[in-house]
Amino acid sequence: MKTIKSKLVTTVMMTIALFVSSNWLVTSGHSQGQTTGMLIRSSAFVILLYAWALVRLLSTKRFAKAFMIFVDTVYLMGFVSIIAVASTKLTGFIQISAILIAIIGLLACLIIFYLIKKYPLNVVNKVN
Repeated sequence: MKTIKSKLVTTVMMTIALFVSSNWLVTSGHSQGQTTGMLIRSSAFVILLYAWALVRLLSTKRFAKAFMIFVDTVYLMGFVSIIAVASTKLTGFIQISAILIAIIGLLACLIIFYLIKKYPLNVVNKVN
């Protein structure tokens, strides 16, 4: 059986991939003009924030659980936003694909909340 740590890392990686792919579908489906820079920035932010939160959590830093919950909440709301935009601005197969990927992403975020709750964090007077 997998440990909570490996389940958490796997679920975070899956969430990153789902966010990047659903964001790409929504952005490419409804916008005109140059969107590559925006997609690269949003992809870099999701990777950076989740990586930072994971490193803090796995190295048992203070407030690591709270920071991971904050990052997960931000991207949970991102998935809700993707569903809203896809349902109003897109049509056809792209709309269905974006909404399904975002719903799976929402479920992955909820799994991360559950795993964080169960994650044993033994912080003993560490500062940093």
